Amino acid sequence: MKKFTAFYLLLTLAFATMAQGVWTTLNPYPTANDVYAGSALGPNKFIALSNYDQCFLTTDGGINWTISSYDTTESIIRNLYFINDTHGWAAGALGGGFYRTTDGGTSWIAITNAPDTTKYGIHFATPLVGWAVGFNGLIIKTTDGGQSWFSQTNTGVTTKTLYGVYTVDESNVYVVGNTATVLKSTDGGATFAQVNLGSITAADYRAVRFLDANNGFVVGARHRILRTTDGGLTWTQQNDISSTSRVLWDIDFNSQGVGIAAGTDTVAFRTTDYGATWVQFILPGGSAPGVKYAVDFYQDNTVLVNGGRGYLTKSSDAGATWTEMGYRFTSSTINDIAFADAFTGYVCGTAGFIGKTTDGGLTWETLRVPNGRKINEITVPNQNTIYGACDSSRIVMSKDGGQTWTEYSAGLGNTTQFIAIDHASPDIVLTTGSNGIVLKTTDGGGTWAQYNLPSSTLAWDIDIVDTSYAWICGTGETIFKTSDGGVSWVQQFSAGGLGAYGVSFVDTRTGIVSGTSGNTYWTTDGGATWTPSTTKPGNTVWSTAMVKLGDQTVAFAACASGYAYISNDGGITWKEQPRQTINTFNDMYAFDAGTAWFAGNSGIIIKYVDPSIVPVEMLSFTSTVQDDDVIIAWSIGNTINNLGMTLERTLLNTNNWLAVHYADANGQCGLCSYEFIDRDLKPGLYRYRLAQRDVDGTVNFYYLAETVQIGVVTDYALEQNYPNPFNPVTVIRFALPVPGQTTLEVFSASGEKVAELVNSELVEGIHEIPFNAENLGSGVYFYRLTSGKFTQTRKFVLIK
Repeated sequence: MKKFTAFYLLLTLAFATMAQGVWTTLNPYPTANDVYAGSALGPNKFIALSNYDQCFLTTDGGINWTISSYDTTESIIRNLYFINDTHGWAAGALGGGFYRTTDGGTSWIAITNAPDTTKYGIHFATPLVGWAVGFNGLIIKTTDGGQSWFSQTNTGVTTKTLYGVYTVDESNVYVVGNTATVLKSTDGGATFAQVNLGSITAADYRAVRFLDANNGFVVGARHRILRTTDGGLTWTQQNDISSTSRVLWDIDFNSQGVGIAAGTDTVAFRTTDYGATWVQFILPGGSAPGVKYAVDFYQDNTVLVNGGRGYLTKSSDAGATWTEMGYRFTSSTINDIAFADAFTGYVCGTAGFIGKTTDGGLTWETLRVPNGRKINEITVPNQNTIYGACDSSRIVMSKDGGQTWTEYSAGLGNTTQFIAIDHASPDIVLTTGSNGIVLKTTDGGGTWAQYNLPSSTLAWDIDIVDTSYAWICGTGETIFKTSDGGVSWVQQFSAGGLGAYGVSFVDTRTGIVSGTSGNTYWTTDGGATWTPSTTKPGNTVWSTAMVKLGDQTVAFAACASGYAYISNDGGITWKEQPRQTINTFNDMYAFDAGTAWFAGNSGIIIKYVDPSIVPVEMLSFTSTVQDDDVIIAWSIGNTINNLGMTLERTLLNTNNWLAVHYADANGQCGLCSYEFIDRDLKPGLYRYRLAQRDVDGTVNFYYLAETVQIGVVTDYALEQNYPNPFNPVTVIRFALPVPGQTTLEVFSASGEKVAELVNSELVEGIHEIPFNAENLGSGVYFYRLTSGKFTQTRKFVLIK
């Protein structure tokens, strides 16, 4: 969620011009995209590249990841090779997927003078001499570190796809590919000859690895492992199964004879005797059974395995035990996402799956509903109340935050599906789905009444504006309206398309409907007329949301294949957003115009924040300490539809907010001032915020800029900077319980120190340090506080 702090600041409404939003992948972290290429660069340093211009780098063993860009295209990188901790090469798909780095992956240089053909494998014999292989028998060589390349393609393999290459030295090179292709060159690639595999049956091979000039291995389809001990003259088959769909994609060894081979799903193989024998084992991450594409050792103990659906796992003991890196609470398909406020939200999916967050989506708890029902959509009237629309004409309900559930059966048979559900209040809920059926409760799910649409249309979505007005959209791009709380319905529109999957209104007059092929229609007269968008989203829209921003109407569209669009004119025109994933978004939820969540296949959850949007004019927000009391004062102006404000307090570095005072705002205010004395506080460091609630239930948070100190400081603390994201000035605050030599430094995503803000002896207490980043480029940076034995690092984002 977005956080706003006011300290003698004038915060004004944002209207027509919206800044570039920030997109953050919450689950799985750092990515849900397929990670084809990865490398271990140190005991705790790993790098991985995915499609959609994403480079992931960690220096703390996968706890935190720096996400950067390696180009502006959506190149799919297929292979990554580092000859040392600084020099590496990345090869990939058609359209420019070829790069090199000389700084450990911090920056990437596009290689433009090589054939624009998909490249699957790359390996270097020296920092200057290397080969890349790929589609249509591609074999290319460089002798200048990858700056220029020339072809060594053998005419006999131009119909082959070559997946792997390994250089024993500058003369001896091995290449493997489909249809039993195993090639060897003894003259630096000038000529290649097919290796005689004897009686071994044909298979597709994916990778080749040699321990020395004589001992080597080839892996591929059918979990096959081939071994040679005489430099490729003869081969033995060490592992083979009947299924051709089970593939080993990569293999690597350390210097002590320990090897790992991995591929399809979580099945992998390990040897501790230089490949003489292999033992099958299961990698962690059963919820992410995608293909494991790469295996890489760093020295003798550290191993990285990466693969599909953002899979990143490591071993620190040469593969004896494994730990999945990052954060993943599910890889299952998410059907729907909904929030009760900026912190508490829920997701739902197949087989009774419910996920709950209380921190805005950073972490999730897995819940289960009775009978393992597939839940198609949820609605969340408040933090503890959840309704779910299910298959088999069922509705599930919880009134205690998902701890216990009740199930209602409409008795309409197993073929009736409830697909959409929404609420007007915690007690008034409507659900709909197949056969034109609408169910309504007015007593919190105790009883349900059945009504019907004018036709047996399959309904895909419902949006309730108030206790009287609601809209439903469905198959045939049909739109239905009720003005009596769902008792009767009229058809307003039908475009005849495959389907309209999302409907959203901000009031009884203004709304949008979207669906197949991005077809989107908007109305400003309650649906009496529907007008096609001038420029529509370019992909099928599975969910849409419309919210108000002052006099402006902002709309979001969540689409197939990970596309997202935003409209700033009520759905008339749409702008494509930077693509974050290939996974389809099945749903999205907009908390306000500057905060939204997108969720879908492979468990993807991505949060959108536009830091430029401030919904209320806050004139001042201050604190004054008198002994053990804190006087909190604030003023607001030009505010409409303001129901009231709750003053909340928490201890520093915790998120346990306690309501200490409520101020009724009475709807409108030209200039209003408030004051409250928070009495008899215990010694400590405190934060305050205002939770401002609109009459429509929308909640906006405003944070006191300074930390309040009662008594003496007893603990070290480094606060999150404010504002964040920022441009170009921000403030960093920290607390010291004792005086001491203190440093406050700023680092780039690559780990380069770009600023030193403090390097001196400081007294105990709270310190505020401004940071001006006018000479730095946009991106993710880190600031680190060190004092005595205390060290803490936080991340912030510069957007210009």
